[in-house]
Amino acid sequence: MQTASAQAPEVATIERSELGQLETLLKGEAAATLAFQSVLATLLPMLERVLQREQQATEAALSLAQRETLQEMTDALVAVIQMLRGALNERGQQVLRYERPVKAGPPERSWWFALSEALEAVEDALQRIPSLVRAQPRGSLARRVGALLLRLLRQHQRHLLHEAREWIE
Repeated sequence: MQTASAQAPEVATIERSELGQLETLLKGEAAATLAFQSVLATLLPMLERVLQREQQATEAALSLAQRETLQEMTDALVAVIQMLRGALNERGQQVLRYERPVKAGPPERSWWFALSEALEAVEDALQRIPSLVRAQPRGSLARRVGALLLRLLRQHQRHLLHEAREWIE
């Protein structure tokens, strides 16, 4: 019998209401400001790196259950990235051009290394997002979007850590 602590965490998806909330936020006037566009242009490569690493972990998964769960995570992240990209205006596109593009490396075939790299990318984003949005005023769009992204990435982190524990045991 599994204990509550040994059970898998809830699959890291973003609820439809949160996606709807994100969509509504991104359609507001504040989304067009240069400050928010700059934040978006900084967030996108970070999230795309997480997505790339999670996709590699999905491809290297050892079981169908792992693959399906990781696919749900990447699907949620793809939806968020598409919304954020859709919110970029011309000025945001210009700022994005100055960001370092995410380079696709060779696919990682080892489950453990792919999982470790995905976890590292998530943890990097979790460290960088708060400092990025902290410079924005309280209650600002950047802070609200940042909080939503942090919730999603913490879910991803919990799930990836669970997978790592399962693999070690």
